[in-house]
Amino acid sequence: VKSECIKMKFSVACLAALALLSSKVCSNEVEVAGDRATPTVDHLLQIVQLKLDELFVESSEQVEQLLTELYHLRQSVEHVAWLTNRVERAVQKVQLDNDVLVRNVSLLTSQTE
Repeated sequence: VKSECIKMKFSVACLAALALLSSKVCSNEVEVAGDRATPTVDHLLQIVQLKLDELFVESSEQVEQLLTELYHLRQSVEHVAWLTNRVERAVQKVQLDNDVLVRNVSLLTSQTE
């Protein structure tokens, strides 16, 4: 589920980058209108590189956050496993105590008869 969420976020980020790139290209065309109506390839590459850098930083932050969440989840799972083990031991002790109690009651009732 989280990988689908990450893919969706990445897709949205790519679409946002394309939208921003398109608006920057349009504004660049207006700025340089005169000699040429299209931006240079170098300028477009700079814009793309900036957007890729931003996306890389965002995705790195998301990965770091996911790793932190995974660490906390592992700790929680280990704690639940520890608690489960303690509960199982407590149940076994109660069952043994119950068996002893039933045996003692049986002995008492047989002696009183």
